[in-house]
Amino acid sequence: TRTRHLMDSAAVYMTDVPREEQERRGKIRTFTGKLVDPLNLAPDDISIIDIGHHLSNLCRYTGAVPMFYSVAQHSVIVSRCFVDPMMKLAGLLHDAAEAYINDVASPVKHSAGFQFYRELDDRITATIFGKFGLDPAVLKEVKPFDDSVFKREVASFWNFGRNLAAGERVLAMPPISARTMFALEYQRISRKLLRPTEAP
Repeated sequence: TRTRHLMDSAAVYMTDVPREEQERRGKIRTFTGKLVDPLNLAPDDISIIDIGHHLSNLCRYTGAVPMFYSVAQHSVIVSRCFVDPMMKLAGLLHDAAEAYINDVASPVKHSAGFQFYRELDDRITATIFGKFGLDPAVLKEVKPFDDSVFKREVASFWNFGRNLAAGERVLAMPPISARTMFALEYQRISRKLLRPTEAP
């Protein structure tokens, strides 16, 4: 299959091309076997399977949480804050750039020296949103809900849910469960938008 061929080709690239040459070319291997340049990401480079898998293996808060808590699970929680399917999709993908350039602690990301990262994050996000028919401008509508979920997470993980209403506490799940939840959320949104789910 095409996916199998991509994965085999990427495996050969990673094992046979010297590390220094890989760094010069600027390509990374994705879960589905794509070789992509994060600095020049194209719509065809993007796969919802890669996004969900990568984000499920990225821990929020630079790993400082008491247990593993993924960006994928966070993204699903943000998505579920909305009713409109397009906004749900925007919520699900608001951190999708991190699938290609990883997460950075917020104080570092917003420091003066990290403007290049913020600009790269914006470019990748715009490419991803364009791939899925979203306008990046809607991120300003996602931000208040993202901040609200952040507060729930902090209360859940470091205040042990004492200041949360019943059912509001975030219960972290392992990566494989978060990946499944992310995929199912995308499928539900796609059905509401009458859009076929994307192949890798």
